[in-house]
Amino acid sequence: MWRFVAVLVALVVAVPLFAFDRDPVHDVAMPEARRLLQAMPPATFVFGSGAPRFETRIESVRGDEEARIAWVAMRGGGELFRYVATITDAGRGRTRVALDLTAPAGGGPESAARRLEARPAARALYVAAMREQIAATLDRRDYDMSHVSPALMAASVENSGSIKASADRAAEASRRSEPGAVDRTGAVGSGR
Repeated sequence: MWRFVAVLVALVVAVPLFAFDRDPVHDVAMPEARRLLQAMPPATFVFGSGAPRFETRIESVRGDEEARIAWVAMRGGGELFRYVATITDAGRGRTRVALDLTAPAGGGPESAARRLEARPAARALYVAAMREQIAATLDRRDYDMSHVSPALMAASVENSGSIKASADRAAEASRRSEPGAVDRTGAVGSGR
C-alpha cells in the first residue's frame, strides 16, 4: 500500500513538470547561445557527493541555424549518460533549446541512463535541473530552485523506500554494535 501511495504522490507532484514549454525559446541569438552553452557547467548539485565528471562536446553544427551540444557524464573512464541540447534559430535573435538525457553511444543495459528509465522522477529531476541551468545561463539570471523543487519532491517520494531501507540498515548496524545488544537473529553484539 505504501508503495502505491508513494507512486501516486510522485505522479501528482510530477504532473506540473510537463505543463511548461519543453523546448523554450530564449531572447539570445543562436551564435551567442551556442557560445554560452559551450562554456556552461552542468547542474551537478542533484548528484550530491557522487557527482560524475562532465565533458562538454559539440556534436554537430549547421551554420548559425542548429547545433547539438552534449554534456557527457563520465565515471572511471566510462560514459554514464549525456545531456544533449539541440539549439535552433527561432528567428528575430532568439534561440529554441530542446534538451534530452540519453544513454551513451553503444551503452549497454547497465548504463545510468537506462537505469533511470526505471526511476522516472529521478530522471525528471536531472532534466529539470539542467533545463534551469540552461535557462539561467541564456537568460543571464540566477539559478532559480523553485523551477526544480517539484521534480525534487517527486524524486524524494520515488526514492523514499530506498531511504527508509538505508536508515533501517544503519539503525540495525548501530544496535548490533552496542555491547550486549541482541539483533533480530538473536545474536549478541560484540560492542566496540
